[in-house]
Amino acid sequence: MKNWAITIALGVALGLALGATAGCQNPAPSSTAEQAQTAAADDCYGVANYCQATKPALSSWTTGEPFPQSTPTTVVVVIRRSAGAVWEAYGADPVIGAVLWGRSMKPAALPAFLNLADGGAHAYGGVRPPVGGVCPPECGEPLPGYLLEAARRIAPIQAQAQAAEDACFP
Repeated sequence: MKNWAITIALGVALGLALGATAGCQNPAPSSTAEQAQTAAADDCYGVANYCQATKPALSSWTTGEPFPQSTPTTVVVVIRRSAGAVWEAYGADPVIGAVLWGRSMKPAALPAFLNLADGGAHAYGGVRPPVGGVCPPECGEPLPGYLLEAARRIAPIQAQAQAAEDACFP
């Protein structure tokens, strides 16, 4: 009987601990403001994490050039800046909170660039540019924080997708 009570107590404690860490689940929002609050709570990362991040100078990249210097936790975030004309890729490291480099390229060069990113085992993903490029005045330049927030979310998604796929082929 004593072991059974201890097992239940441990199960309840574990359930509470998992509920607290896995939380981030709220009732359906009813207004736009509540939707924004729910989105921030649901992703578990919080907001305004990188308001002081700076944007590096953007330089051009062409096929055949080496991949930019990166850290092991660099995530490549790709943005199309103009319809069909220019892509921008940024090396954002959410662990150290810095955008390390930025490269612009023509659409034909993008596949070669992403092949280099993949060969270096860097997570990568595409995002839309920030809407209107707006940010509260205290945030300064909005793009670096936006890139770092995107990078922070891209890396775990790719790792989870890979783990799920790996489970199919043990």
